[in-house]
Amino acid sequence: MQKSQDHISQLLRLTLRENSILRIHQVAAILHVSCRTVRHLALTGKLRGYKTGPRIWTFHSADVEAYANRYMDPLLNMDGWRCPGQRI
Repeated sequence: MQKSQDHISQLLRLTLRENSILRIHQVAAILHVSCRTVRHLALTGKLRGYKTGPRIWTFHSADVEAYANRYMDPLLNMDGWRCPGQRI
């Protein structure tokens, strides 16, 4: 679990060089999921997001890091991450 948290923290540090507000595609890249999954996580309340327009979502990097630390598990291979309950 420590390795996954280090990987997420490293990605967030690279993103934070520019800003601490993330767009949906940035969050999807950090979490290795689709934009549709990020939208679903925000709508269900698992990931705190802010709807700033009819189709625009923004996320605070601290909220993304909190979600990653709580819900993400490393895969057995090095291809990415999975959410708990997702089939491999």
